[in-house]
Order: sequence, then structure tokens, then C-alpha cells
Amino acid sequence: MLKSYLGLLTAILLIQSFCLGRSQDSKSYQSDTAYINGRIDICQKILYLYPDRDSASDYLDTILYRSKKIDYEYGLYSSHNLKGSLLWLEGEMDKALVEYKLALKYSNGDNFPARKANALGNIALVYTRKLEVDSAKKYLSKTIEYSEENNIPEMYRKGIFDLGVLYLGQDNYIEASRNLLKVRNELETVEDLRLKVHVYNSFGILYTKLNNFDSALCYYNKAIEFENQLGAYDLRSSIYTNIGELYSRQNKGHDSAIHFFLKAEKSAGPNRYNAIKLNTNINLGNVFSDKIQLDSARKYYEDALNSPLIDKLPISKTAVLVNLGIYNLEVRNLTKAQFYLDSGYSLASKFGILLYKKNALKALCFLDSLNGNFLLSLEHYKEYHSVSDALSASEANKEMAILEFDKYVSQEKLNNLGLIKENEAINRRMTLSVVIIVILLILLYALLINSKKRKRLHEQVSESHTNLQMLNKELEIANNLLSEQQAELKALNLSKDKLFSVLGHDLKSPFNGIIGLLELVNANWDIINDTEKKEMLGLLFASSERVSELLDNILNWGKTQVGMVNIDTRRVVLYPTLKEIVNLLEAQIENKKLDLEIKLSDETLSIDTDVMLFSRIVQNLINNAIKFTPKEGRISVKAEQLNQEIKISVIDSGIGIPKEKVSTIFDMNLGFRRPGTDGEKSTGMGLLLSKEYAKLIGASLTVSSVEGEGSSFVLTFPTVNPVSA
Repeated sequence: MLKSYLGLLTAILLIQSFCLGRSQDSKSYQSDTAYINGRIDICQKILYLYPDRDSASDYLDTILYRSKKIDYEYGLYSSHNLKGSLLWLEGEMDKALVEYKLALKYSNGDNFPARKANALGNIALVYTRKLEVDSAKKYLSKTIEYSEENNIPEMYRKGIFDLGVLYLGQDNYIEASRNLLKVRNELETVEDLRLKVHVYNSFGILYTKLNNFDSALCYYNKAIEFENQLGAYDLRSSIYTNIGELYSRQNKGHDSAIHFFLKAEKSAGPNRYNAIKLNTNINLGNVFSDKIQLDSARKYYEDALNSPLIDKLPISKTAVLVNLGIYNLEVRNLTKAQFYLDSGYSLASKFGILLYKKNALKALCFLDSLNGNFLLSLEHYKEYHSVSDALSASEANKEMAILEFDKYVSQEKLNNLGLIKENEAINRRMTLSVVIIVILLILLYALLINSKKRKRLHEQVSESHTNLQMLNKELEIANNLLSEQQAELKALNLSKDKLFSVLGHDLKSPFNGIIGLLELVNANWDIINDTEKKEMLGLLFASSERVSELLDNILNWGKTQVGMVNIDTRRVVLYPTLKEIVNLLEAQIENKKLDLEIKLSDETLSIDTDVMLFSRIVQNLINNAIKFTPKEGRISVKAEQLNQEIKISVIDSGIGIPKEKVSTIFDMNLGFRRPGTDGEKSTGMGLLLSKEYAKLIGASLTVSSVEGEGSSFVLTFPTVNPVSA
């Protein structure tokens, strides 16, 4: 009995001891988490409100250590997330990405979905800053989808906003506008002044890029107004910088631009001061350079080069180096000019910054000529010409993006106008229907009172019905007319866009090259030897030929767009016509040692068509095959009748077309352009013209291709009976 009692007492004591230990452990855990949470709050204040990043880093080390010790998920998440933000502020994007992904790892619990949404959004922003667009879109899509599924509206709006900003950086103005508008509309019913400031600031940037000064300035001022309501001014410096760039870009006044750049620096908070100061120095250097106040420009560029952030911002550093090189070239300090230009050129090449690479090459070309190194000057000029081509293509794409945006806005207005007209028509019909019903009721009432008036009332009803039918017919005609006008407007817009694209890219680039080379020759004619003169004149002749050919193509294409091409149909015997075309291209064929053959299923085969347009199509197709077929390759020109069609094919063993580009090869806006196998220039106009000419003569032009194996272009004529000479 005593033993049983002692055993029971021992068990009770053990249970009490275990429970007391658990209680003490629980109190210790609560104490540790409270301590960590306090350090997280302090660290956030230090990181975002004060410039003491070393202290923030010390706190983060403590938070991470204590969180690991007790396996505290929120502490682990916060330490990595804040560490990522610290590295972001320091410009260490690769390290920030590692920390944000670790934060994502510790945010997968279901209890706090906002943490995961925040981590996904932060990862997307790093990819955006690193210019890795596909990865940025991927994580922004995840942010938006996850936030919507888990009902986190603030992160959903921020994800859509960040996606709009990403599109804005890509000059995709339509998608940028759609996303920004979506957020702006949501903010009309939700109080989020901070996001509203960002949205209106981004609209200002959008309209700055669209060269719409008044709209851009209006949005910037609204952003300032909302920030005043918010009572926090940490975004003010960015807005002032953007306004300064607006004045500078639109040539609205150098003094105004300087005023806002200096206001940006003055209003910068401690965390962003170095970054704003760097931007201010570069922008002021650019303004004083435009004002031809070169010594002032040099001072600001040198201050920018001494910024502690400059090595972490390659685009900014490239701009400063190239501009300092150009300054030293202007004042004839050739040694410094060589150093800065070589350094800027190297960085621009490494990071693919075409604008500064072009500027560096142009300056190096002139510097080489001053140093008497004309062969190197010529090499730099050739590369400058190539980079100018690529940059002109990029600028043309931006112009096309602006045109597309204008067309998008016009179409939206047109659609709204159509809806208004449709609603007006519906309201008129409803009003008329009500009137008719009232009339019918009155007539019926009168009919009951006086049956003698039936005949006259019946006539009135019939007349009203007839009027209603006539009105409906008029409305139908008006709607059809509106649809036709919409279709015509779309067609006119497309033709206009195509023409601007051609003029903006294909003509501007070769003219720039010719002018640049003429400047070089003119400035150094007396000291350039005969061999170099001959090579330069050869380049000028080749460029002039290309411009002449291109102008001819543009004029011919323009005629097809406005119906000015007259079709003169006659019997064309294929073999001698094809032979004559090949003879015209014999020099190019021999130069690349190509094997070209003409094959016909019947040498008497002929077609009824316009011989001039037909010849131009085939010549363009063979010329295209020559351009993209390597030396000693094969080209075959075939003509055969298959069933009710005659097919003329140009088949080559060239480099082929990428699969994703085949379907857009005849599209001016989406067409695929690249140099030939011997560096031959290509504008895409030949194929575009061939497609237009084929339509005019009642034929179809199709293409099939395998990249690395070759291409086949087929011109098909429908025919009822075999056509022979």
C-alpha cells in the first residue's frame, strides 16, 4: 500500500516538473520573440528613415542569429527581407536577390499570405532593376495571381502597378497605360495616397516619353499634390528630377530644368541622397553641355564620377566617362580624351548601351584623325555606322510605339463614340416605340368609343409602322457607314505607321552615315593618303546606292498604297523572262560563287500578268536568296503547273529564317531584319513590295523555311487551263 502511494506521488511530481518546464520554455520563447520583434521594428526605422546602414546590418545579424536559435519563422523572414532591402539600397542586386529568395522560403506558411506576396513582389523588382524582363514578368504575374487568390488587395494593386512600370521601361506604352489606368481606377475607391503618388508620377514619365509636355507636367503636379496630402516627402526628389528631365528633354528652358534638378537634390532624404546627387550631377552636366558651358559641364561630370555609387550603376558611369571624353576632345586634351573614351566605349560594349557606344565611337573617330591614325579612324567609323543602324532601329521602334499608342487612344475614342451613337439609336428606338404604343393605346381607346373611325385609325397605324421601318433603315445605313469609316481609318493609320517606320529607320540611318563620313573626309582631305581616300569614297558610293535603291522602293511601295500602280496584263513566257532576271544579278551570283539553276516543267509555260511587276517580284526574291545564302551555296528557280495553279519558286540553301519569325516576314511592323551572310544590308522592303505586287497581279506569295537549311518563296498564279506560249 505504501509503495503504491509513493509511486503515485512520484508520478505527480514528475508531471508537475514537466509542466513547469514547459511553462518556463513558453515564457522564454515569448520573451525571445518579443525581443526579436522589437529589433525588427528598430531595424526598419534605421533602414528607411536614417542613413546608418552599418547599424541596420548589425541589428539584422542579431535578428537572424536569435531567430535561427529558436526557429522563429517571422524573424527569419524579416531578417532576409530587410537584408535584401539594405542590399538594394546599396546597389548590390545579385546579393539582394539571394536574400529576397530566402525571405520567400520562410514566407510559405498559410497564416500570413501577405509576407509571401511581398517577397514575390520584391524579387520581381530586383529582376526589373537587373533588366531581366522575362523573369520580372514571371514574378509579377505570380504576385498578382497569389494576391488575388488570397484577397490581398494592396499587394494586388502594387503588382499591377509594378507591371505597368516594367512595360513603361520597355516603351510598351499601350500595356503600361492599361495597367496604370487599372490601378488609378481602383484608387478612386481606395485610400492609398502613397501608391497614388507613384501612379501619377509614372503617368508623368509615360507622357514625357510620348513628348506630351502639358499632360506630363499635369500628372507630376498631381503627384506632388497627393504627396502633400500624405504628409511624407520621400518621393518629392524623384518627382522634381522627372520634371527637370521633362523641361530638358522638351527644350522648354534650361533654367527651369536646372531649377528642378537642384530642388531634387535639396529635397532628397538621407537614404536616397547619394543616388539623387549622382543623377543631379549627370543631369546638370548634360544641361550645361547643351548650353555650351563646357567647364561647368565638366565640373558636374567629375563630381558624378567621384560618387560612391558610380561603380554600381554601369549606365550612369558609361554616360559620365563618354561625356568627359567628349569634353576633353573639345578642349584638345587628347590624352585624357583617349582614356575616358576608351573606358566609356568598353563599358558601353559590355552592357550593350548603344547610345553611349555610338557617341564614343563618333568621338574616337575624330580623335583618331587628330592623332593621324586614319586606318583606326576608318574602323571606328565603320563600327559607328553599324551601331547607328541598330540605334536607329531602336528609335524607329520607339516612334512606332508612340504611333501605336496614339492609334490605341484614337481607337478607344472611336469605340466610345460608336457606343454613344449606338446608345442614342437605342434611346431613339425606345422613345419611338413608347410613342407608338401610346398612340396605339389612344387609337384603341378611340376605336372602342367610335367604331366608325377604324379605317382612318388603321391607316394612321400603318403610316406609323412605315415611318418606324424607314427610321430603322436610316439607322442601319448610318451604322454601316460608321463601320466603313472605322475600317478606312484603321487602314489609313496602318499605312501611315508603315511609312513613318520606313522613313524613321531605313532612310535616317544611311543618311547619317554618309554625312558622318563626308565630315571626316572634308576635315582631313589634305592629310589622308590616296588608298584611304579610295576606300572612303567606295563606302560613300555604296551608301548612296543603298539610299537610292531604298528611295525607289519607298516610292513604289507608296504607289501601291494609294492605288497609283497601273496593271498592264499581257502574255509572259516564263523561261526567257526568268533568264533575263538572273542575268541582271550575275555579278552578285559570281561574287558569292553560287550555283543557280532555272528549272521549268515545260519551257513553253507562260502566264498572263504584268511583266514589270512580275519581274520585280522574282528579282527581289532571287536577290534575297543571294543575300542570305553563304558562298558556294545553291539557288534554284522553278516554274511548274500543278492542277489549276502555276507556281514559281525560289529555293535556296541559305541560313533560313527562325521558326517564330516566318509568319511575320512580310509584316512591316513585325518583320525580321538582319544582315546577309557577307554583311549585306537588309531593310525588308524588297519582300514587303513583293507581297504588295503579288496582290496587285492576282497572285499569292508564301514562304517556308528551316533555320540553318534554307528558305523557299513560292509565287502562285491561279489558272483554269494550262497556258502555253
